[in-house]
Amino acid sequence: MLYRRPIQLDPTSRKTICPNCGKKRFVDYVYSDDKTPVASGTCGKCDRADHCGYHYPPKDYFRDHDFRRLSRRHPYLRQRVLRPTSLISESPTFIPKEIVFASMTNYHRNPLVSFLHTLFDSNAGQEIPGIVESTVTKYGVGTSTRYGGSTVFWQHDIYGNFRTGQIIGYDSDTGKRVKGQQNYVHSVLSDRFPDFQLRQCYFGSHLLRISDKERNAKNELRRELGITEEFEPTIWLFESPKAALIADIALTWGGMQGAYLPMATFGCAGLNPKAECFLDPYDKHQALRGRTVILFPDNGKYDEWKSKADQLRPYCQEVTISSVMEEWHRPTHTSAITPTTHTIEPGDGFDDLIIRHVQAHQPIWHLLTSF
Repeated sequence: MLYRRPIQLDPTSRKTICPNCGKKRFVDYVYSDDKTPVASGTCGKCDRADHCGYHYPPKDYFRDHDFRRLSRRHPYLRQRVLRPTSLISESPTFIPKEIVFASMTNYHRNPLVSFLHTLFDSNAGQEIPGIVESTVTKYGVGTSTRYGGSTVFWQHDIYGNFRTGQIIGYDSDTGKRVKGQQNYVHSVLSDRFPDFQLRQCYFGSHLLRISDKERNAKNELRRELGITEEFEPTIWLFESPKAALIADIALTWGGMQGAYLPMATFGCAGLNPKAECFLDPYDKHQALRGRTVILFPDNGKYDEWKSKADQLRPYCQEVTISSVMEEWHRPTHTSAITPTTHTIEPGDGFDDLIIRHVQAHQPIWHLLTSF
């Protein structure tokens, strides 16, 4: 036997795309101790017993995959097969939840949250009271005392664990990052966690569980109504966590919440899908597996992310890439969107376009559907 850790079918409501019938009814086999999949979307069982019945148990999966051969190229697999008892020590280190929850307060000292209130309270906040607080709470944004008050973007994974937190200082008047004010929680707490094993995840990954529950409930109702086409929320993947927050507020304001889930990669290089990523249950790209994804690269990064989209497509239900920033950057730009004189600079993101529309008192509804 190539593994020693107990394995079971995922006891949660989380499901992925079945490789046999193509429906999102596939239940992964997971390790019992931390609920990470053995091989998400591959090793598991379709719960459509009457119409599909596909089942690929762990013993067959490990028999069919020559992990010793793969381990020569992938050290993670070598540890998993040759030294199974050391696998747990090689798993990510998690930030204690009491540290995380203690940061979710003092938002009056959080420069980004202050900026969001200034930007949205007089418009979206009038129509939907508490819209900023709702997004801040949903994404679990924290506040740090560093730099006289800064923002913590917690990396909360799909299994409910906190991998680390990115600390960034912002100008509360402009919403721009302050140069030199950036760190990570695990680095700040290095004395407390000297052997920290960092495995990053995407910002907003934890919301996929909630999204899946809402999707399952909606699809159950659709089936009762005789609607065969299933509802599937789409991930909007940005580079920066700030962009994900602003997009979520804008979608809520536009009545489009639930249909789209903004997430972030923590930078352009944070999207780097490779085949081995999807063999590793802790890899951040696993959150995208079997899902519909729209990529939103910052201005100037379209070509780079276009190549990443091609690498990602074999593992997702659908992947498209928005060219909205490149279109708006063109001097001859014409659009059904209200004409503006906004200047798009290299490195600007979709959130910058939303900010400028809101500050100019221009509608954002067409902007949200312009890609």
